[in-house]
Amino acid sequence: MNLKQFYQGRDEDYPVILGRFMGNENLLAKFVRNFPDDPTYKLLCSAMEARDWEQVEMSAHTLKGVAANLSFTKLFQASADLVNTIRSKELDKAEGLFQEVKRAYEEVVQDISGLD
Repeated sequence: MNLKQFYQGRDEDYPVILGRFMGNENLLAKFVRNFPDDPTYKLLCSAMEARDWEQVEMSAHTLKGVAANLSFTKLFQASADLVNTIRSKELDKAEGLFQEVKRAYEEVVQDISGLD
């Protein structure tokens, strides 16, 4: 599947996303293909395991920003929910929200693996 099909399959507005990258499809493709190699998600997983809430907040916030820039909307929303929960000290909800982040992340990575 090509990049346009990738975004259409995710119900995202491809022209808007491409515009964010000044119409440079090669640049967008580079960032999308490199996304699974970004260490932020692994840092988030480690922080959750250690219950290091400060690192969870920082990693989830970073992941939220990357997801927003690449229009990975489900991942953006799940990450934002986790950040807001940590900031409001509702730590009992963190594990469930982390599982939502995990599902959204794995879905994005799976979809990326199907790119030409």
